[in-house]
Amino acid sequence: MPKNIRVSLIKTVVSFAIIATVTLTAVPKSSSATLAFSSLSADDLAGIIADFGAVFAHSSVSPATQLGGGFGFELGLVGGLAKTPRIKSLADAASPGSDVKYLPDAGILVAVSVPMGFKFELELLPTLSGYGVGLKKTSYAIQWNLTDTVLPLPVDLAFKFHSSVVTASFSQDVLGTVEDVQIQDSIRGYDLIVSKSFVLLEPYLGFGLIQAFGDVNLSGGTNSIFAFTNSLSVSSSVKSYEVFAGGNLHLAHFNFGLEVARLFSTSRALMKLSASF
Repeated sequence: MPKNIRVSLIKTVVSFAIIATVTLTAVPKSSSATLAFSSLSADDLAGIIADFGAVFAHSSVSPATQLGGGFGFELGLVGGLAKTPRIKSLADAASPGSDVKYLPDAGILVAVSVPMGFKFELELLPTLSGYGVGLKKTSYAIQWNLTDTVLPLPVDLAFKFHSSVVTASFSQDVLGTVEDVQIQDSIRGYDLIVSKSFVLLEPYLGFGLIQAFGDVNLSGGTNSIFAFTNSLSVSSSVKSYEVFAGGNLHLAHFNFGLEVARLFSTSRALMKLSASF
């Protein structure tokens, strides 16, 4: 293996450790910081689904360009935090002092680009815990660079479809009975991204439409946490615009990215460390 590739891989491994430490230590582990809900209205449920959508919507923290100008490969780690104001308000009402201001997102990113402007992305989060909640996520995206194919422009312009599925599981007291709660959120979106490369730095801006479809299921008891129904399984969906901006710093095969976004009436910040070839 060439020396420059070995060095890039070593940097990537070290970077993985750094970003994982930052992301995971940002989540309180105290027993007082737990998630619980009660007497939820239909609007409350939609707010929970929206906050989860803001946290776990797919992003590779990447510009519109192809990897390597055609065939290319990227391996990295993406992580960050999103504000969850509606979850915080509802959790505080059910369990004062829960203080769930943020929820984390992190995942291993694999991306492959091929000729004709296409790039395929996959992000996996096997398990992440915080606030007494177990989180699992899988997301993917397909991006098409229009500048390389049909629109020769002085900037790179790309269209992206992305989809995520996240499952959150936790236990809480419901009228004296400990019940298991599972929230499954499916998030889909369509983005238009524009970027411009300046040798080492590549800033980008994106705008899109996004929708989250959520199911909340209770098990282990017969009591409901909903005020508008006695059912133990309820669904909801919400739509939103998405605006995001960021940049990638390219150092040989090593990439460092930052991104901020506004979606589902809240905000999030992400960063990426990766190696690309």
